Amino acid sequence: MWRELVSEHCEAAKFSEPASESDIKRLEETFSVRLPEELKSFLLECNGVEADCAPLVWSVAEMIEQNRSFREHEGFAELYM
Repeated sequence: MWRELVSEHCEAAKFSEPASESDIKRLEETFSVRLPEELKSFLLECNGVEADCAPLVWSVAEMIEQNRSFREHEGFAELYM
C-alpha cells in the first residue's frame, strides 16, 4: 500500500527493506513514545525511502540517530525537549 502511494508521487523513490517489530519497539522504548499506527505500518512495509540521494522518510535507525542528536545538541535541546 505505502510503496504504491509513494511511487505515485515520486517515481525515483527507492525503498528499504521492511523494519521488524523489534526495530519499532526499540525506537518507541528509546524515546518513551508510541508511534502512530500509520507510521508503524509504513515502516513495516519499507524501513525508509530515498529519492535522488536524499531521504524522504528516515529509517528506524536514522530516526533514533537524528532524534538523539537533536536532544543532545545544546542548541536544539530547548526546542525539542
